[in-house]
Amino acid sequence: MPNTYTITWNSTGGSAVEPSTKTYDSTLGTLPISTKENYSLNGWYTSASGGEQISSDTRVRGNATYYA
Repeated sequence: MPNTYTITWNSTGGSAVEPSTKTYDSTLGTLPISTKENYSLNGWYTSASGGEQISSDTRVRGNATYYA
């Protein structure tokens, strides 16, 4: 059985997004959408400030948290 990992989506004050479960080396696929009044979602990043933007092609290598 392939290893599975939890992807946590920190919406940084926006609408909550449920964690995802993915297998090792799979891609993230369709990224979730979080909404926050008077804000536009510019993407998901590897850290709350100054991180790298991820995409649907980002590979899963372990548990991770991404930030809106």
